[in-house]
Amino acid sequence: MALAAAMPQPWVGISAGPVLLREGGRGGVGSGPMLRVEVGYPVADRVSAEVWLSSTIESAPPRSPGDSAMVAAGGGARLRVAHLDSDGQLSFWLHGGAG
Repeated sequence: MALAAAMPQPWVGISAGPVLLREGGRGGVGSGPMLRVEVGYPVADRVSAEVWLSSTIESAPPRSPGDSAMVAAGGGARLRVAHLDSDGQLSFWLHGGAG
């Protein structure tokens, strides 16, 4: 049982909120809700890999029917640069990826 607790564990992260979008085919900025789900796995003590999927809905302009939805996916990595507390619960990470 202690061996299982010592092994690296994957994580799932979910974030959501408002987002500003460049309106497709028109000048200006639109807005809508965004949802992002990520799954990651620690590769080493300071390095983690992750894949993500995000989706957002762009509101239609006034007097135009229909909203449009966008979906994106990608992968990335995280590198822990420093611990910010003595317990190791708060850290500074560099995050990069493509999608």
